[in-house]
Amino acid sequence: MLTGVYENTNACGPLITSDDVLPVNNCSTTCCPSDGIWSEWTNNGNPKLGGVGSNLTCGMCAQQNQTRVCLSATYGCPCTGSTTQIYTYSNALCQFPMTTCCPPYVKKIDLTAKAYLCQLENAVSLPSIQTTTCCPPDGNGLWNYWSSWSRCTATCGLCGTQMRNRTCASAAYGCPCTGSSTETQKCGNPGCTTACGCPSACCGGAYQAVAYDGTIYCSLEEPISCVGSWEPWFNYTLCNDTCGMCGTYTQQRYCMPPGCQCTGSFTQTMPCAASVCASPRSACCTGFTEKANTCSVS
Repeated sequence: MLTGVYENTNACGPLITSDDVLPVNNCSTTCCPSDGIWSEWTNNGNPKLGGVGSNLTCGMCAQQNQTRVCLSATYGCPCTGSTTQIYTYSNALCQFPMTTCCPPYVKKIDLTAKAYLCQLENAVSLPSIQTTTCCPPDGNGLWNYWSSWSRCTATCGLCGTQMRNRTCASAAYGCPCTGSSTETQKCGNPGCTTACGCPSACCGGAYQAVAYDGTIYCSLEEPISCVGSWEPWFNYTLCNDTCGMCGTYTQQRYCMPPGCQCTGSFTQTMPCAASVCASPRSACCTGFTEKANTCSVS
């Protein structure tokens, strides 16, 4: 049993090796940046739009809750300041009859933009960044979190790519980061269909696989070979008629465990609506005959 490093808890795990030791600041904390090194602000939830009975996105009325974390705390440099803030955006003036700017913002001339915008009466200057020689001891710097993945360039077959990026939070403090600021991955894993004119379900290098519900998808890893077993049939659609065994409904079943292969079909169509049809319709549809006021197989 090992003693945890957070909240004085106990945890079970392998013995700590030299590579597992948390980075520790080897110099005095007096050389830390005065406010520590914070991550970028990230949005928390959806923005709250101002204005009574309207989706007002002007006049600095829209508010967004944001959070950040102290990146430098892990190597002995705590941060000062708040972990949360309310960010206001869209400084364009609102149109009549709405109020031009939401309090505490007022209409002021912006000489750079050469336009009237919503601004604070007294501008608040951001604290200057203090450079330091007390960088993270692992020499990798402190990265901000990865951004969200960009939209995939394709919808199927792992034929597309998407990218995400990150910025070095510690660079401005004199501590550059090592590693890549961008990542790219293949995306769009549903198998392509003949309707899209694709020559195959998966693009080059990707393997075709079948999900537990019969869906064709593409994987970068070769599917494992194992024998699965069928789950019971269940009704997937409702009957599309009311009598004469003229209707049909679809049943589906799953092959478990996921990733294994079963022999047979994932779906089947079944006849339904056994009650006899009233005139002028035939009592029973083709293939069925009336027996005891119901339609059954001929």
